[in-house]
This record gives sequence, structure tokens and C-alpha cells, in this order.
Amino acid sequence: MEFENIEHRKGLPYRLFLVSIGHRSHHFHSDLEIIYVLKGVIRLQLSLSSHDIKQGELCLINPYEIHSITDLSEDQNILLIIQVTPSAITLKQNLLSKLQFDHVLINRFTTEVRDLMFKMYLESFNEQIHSDYLLNAYILEFIATLLKAVPYEILESTRLSSRTDAYKRLKYVIDYVESHFNERINLDQLASKLHISKYHLSHFIKQHLGISFQDYLNSVRLTHAIHLLLSTDMSILDVTMSSGFSDPKYLNALIKKRYGYTAKTLRLESHKLIFSIPSAPVGSIHLPFDQEKAFNEISATLS
Repeated sequence: MEFENIEHRKGLPYRLFLVSIGHRSHHFHSDLEIIYVLKGVIRLQLSLSSHDIKQGELCLINPYEIHSITDLSEDQNILLIIQVTPSAITLKQNLLSKLQFDHVLINRFTTEVRDLMFKMYLESFNEQIHSDYLLNAYILEFIATLLKAVPYEILESTRLSSRTDAYKRLKYVIDYVESHFNERINLDQLASKLHISKYHLSHFIKQHLGISFQDYLNSVRLTHAIHLLLSTDMSILDVTMSSGFSDPKYLNALIKKRYGYTAKTLRLESHKLIFSIPSAPVGSIHLPFDQEKAFNEISATLS
């Protein structure tokens, strides 16, 4: 997915929502992201590490950190996600914009962090005039709790600048692949567009995505193929060609590795997998879930 632009409720420096994710390919954004697994299990893949986050656990993703999400649940997951814009929190000379948290899993003050996310989520449905004041107060308490719960370092301006430059290049790579994944593209071609060597680009992609260029390209193509299989009546051969693959056998092998099904069986069994194909960006598969039931479970936890 391209650099993710996140829209927030007017007047608030964060976005908070429930979602069920089947797969979300590599992407990044400038927001600090915290995920609470309300139900199920997900695999969070970062550039240098992989973490299985289980029901009741919290994880943290730093701004500009490349990540992908894959569902590992027997049924499906339900995630409560908050994405905070550091530059909108102006206390302490924009300290939050300069922080790099050191841990992915939040193992301290987990109940406090979770309950604040629950309170903010429930309050977001309140349209009374005092609600925005309360939500702004909650986010400051939430950040203070994070600072107590997770070790961090304050980045110097040179590291912040270097990070920005690196991710501008990475944004180009991701945007290019997601715009041309169904064409014949290779690392030489992309390296020439960036005016760097193939070796340099290969190392750069591996360093930031944690996988090779070909594996990343295959991941984007595979997710698009799943969209087509479950939302159209296209033949498997046409799905293969439209997704950028040249061999249905290769597509079948990739699908079986991810889901345990061949392409044909995946299409037949899709009602059991509860897949939903919304108007989502390339690289995303979201799943339907009972939002009212999840809302009631959150309310019951705080009562």
C-alpha cells in the first residue's frame, strides 16, 4: 500500500476505529499506531521482526515504520486501532514527534492503555458539546500512560531528517509497485528510475521491508489475485494474468502457502473464510464483523 493518508475527526489529533483485517500488505504512515486485539490473533510483520499478537494484547508501531498484518485466527480477528498524529500534540515542544518507542508489545500498564482506548472509542459516539473536550483530555492521558509503559528515546534532528529521506524513497518504491504490479517489472528497472544501483536498491528494500523485492512484489500480486478470485467470476487463468503472474501453478502454490487452499478451493470455500472485498486499496483484505456486538463487549468491560 502507498503512504497512508489518515483523516481524523475534526479537532482531534487521532483516529480510533474497529476493524477486522484478513491481510494488510506493507505500508507506513506518519502516525503513531497502537493496536489492541479484541478477538483472534494477528501476525505483525515489521522490517526486522515478526510478532504474533494475541487476544487481549497491545502492540505499538512507530511513525514511518513499515508494517504488514496477517490474520492467524481460527475464525477472524477484531482490532481496535488508534492512530495518533505526533505533530498535533504540541506539548513539550512537540516532544512526541521526536520519540522512537523501543518495544513493540506493551507489557506494562496494559489495562490502563486498553481502558483509555475503550473510553475514547465509546465517547466518540457522543455528539454532545462537551465530548470533544473529554476526548482531547483522554488522548493526553493516553500518551502519558504510553510514556510510562514503553521505553523510548528522543531522536536527534539528523536522525529524523535521515528517516524522512529514506521513507521518501521507500514511498516511491511502494507506490510504483502498487501501480505497476500487473506489468512485467524488475529490480533493474526500478533502480534505474531511482538513479541508484540494483545492489543498493535490493539492500535498501530488504532493510526496510524485511523481505526481498520479489517477495514484496509477489505479496502485492497475491492479495490482488485474492480480491479477483472472491469478487469476480474471472477464470483462474485470467486472474493469474490480471495480477501479474505468468503461471497459474505458481499462483496456486502461493495461495496454498498462505491459506492452505488452491485457488479453486479458496473460491468455493470463501463463505467459510468470511472474506469481504470492499473498495479497499491494493494490498488490503478486510473482513465483516458484528460491530454492535463488539461495541457492547467494550461497554461491558468498562461497566
